[in-house]
Amino acid sequence: MNAKSVSLNKLDIARKATISSSKISGATKISGLLTSCQNKFSKKLEISSDKTYIDNTETEEIEINRGGDTQVLYLGGASIVHGNITFQDKHGLVVMDKNAKINGHVIGGYISHNNFQSHCIGEADEKA
Repeated sequence: MNAKSVSLNKLDIARKATISSSKISGATKISGLLTSCQNKFSKKLEISSDKTYIDNTETEEIEINRGGDTQVLYLGGASIVHGNITFQDKHGLVVMDKNAKINGHVIGGYISHNNFQSHCIGEADEKA
């Protein structure tokens, strides 16, 4: 599913999702790979995936549920997480860009500070 420049009350997706330049005011639940580019999530963001890409996005808190190997959350650009990031399976890794911020704690995982290329294809072109 691809969504661009939408404003939604809540979001519940059971597949791969790319969301950009959008605002979700209610709870968000994604079961699949999420790529988030320049969004605002006003409530908890719940994700079931091994990898999640969040770039230049603001959210309250993030909860990641997934069994198996390590779950990786890529937090890029000027992303801000106002609350906690919780990995329910205790196998989490947050790969964090130098400009990203977490105002809460990482629970069930750890942080690695690295620069990485944005997964938001076309976003840079649209800003120019």
